[in-house]
Amino acid sequence: MGEQCTKTVREERTGIRWYFTTMLQDLDFVDDIALQSSTMNHLQSKTTKLEDNSAKVGMKLNAKKCKVMKINNKSESSLIVGSSETEEVDSFTYLGANVTKDGILKVRWQQHISNKTVLEMTGAESISGEVRRRRWYWIGHVLRKDPTDDCVVALGWTSEGRRKRDRPKTTWRRMVKVKR
Repeated sequence: MGEQCTKTVREERTGIRWYFTTMLQDLDFVDDIALQSSTMNHLQSKTTKLEDNSAKVGMKLNAKKCKVMKINNKSESSLIVGSSETEEVDSFTYLGANVTKDGILKVRWQQHISNKTVLEMTGAESISGEVRRRRWYWIGHVLRKDPTDDCVVALGWTSEGRRKRDRPKTTWRRMVKVKR
């Protein structure tokens, strides 16, 4: 489907302005496509071309699964797939992210927001905090096992010889012992 979409939007400037000189035409992932256009006429043209190119290789768009989200659009026209009108929505999920008319998390793509602010908005933990939390879950899991279990034995294992030059002096096991 991605190749059919590429053929559909090739050498056209009907997307949305991404940078000063570039246009974002579509977002593709496996069999999901999000076509981008600044006008309904352009979007209808892309959709019709996508239908035509897909039909050439035996594929067909499912009008019931197609949705349209209009942002800052005064046009009352509907997007037609086959002979059916598509449903107009205020939000949709793409690759696990909820996209709304206000943007993801009500953040527009033009805004520059720090990772710290995004983490606060989502209530998510920083990567280092998540790693720390999972490390403690894992060590708790291992320490509850039978002392003869391979995981527990491996935890106490010490290699022979010395650590190579430029290797960290603190091992994971030493760090866990210090933090207890």
